[in-house]
Amino acid sequence: MAEFGIAHEPTKKGNEWHIVGRCVTDIHVGDRFTKFVPIRRVGEPGSENMNFVRDDAVPIDLTIVQITAYRKTFDVLSAGMTAGLVLRGDGDNLAISGSLCGS
Repeated sequence: MAEFGIAHEPTKKGNEWHIVGRCVTDIHVGDRFTKFVPIRRVGEPGSENMNFVRDDAVPIDLTIVQITAYRKTFDVLSAGMTAGLVLRGDGDNLAISGSLCGS
């Protein structure tokens, strides 16, 4: 399973989606994400009662075509690394905060 956490609002340029975030698992060019799991903040920032809640997954169909990090292009990137992804496919359900999940 591949997972990537979105840190900034996804942008669409032509038929490609550009996403910045952090690898939750190792990712590879060619990996396919089939669901987006939205994450929302509950409570006030800085409050002891602030929490993050994962909502129900929504369908997407995006394939990684490029991974960039530190001004270099990679075929594989390890969990914990920050990166920019270029993806192709259906990402109309994407939002600013959440995780891409797939294989």
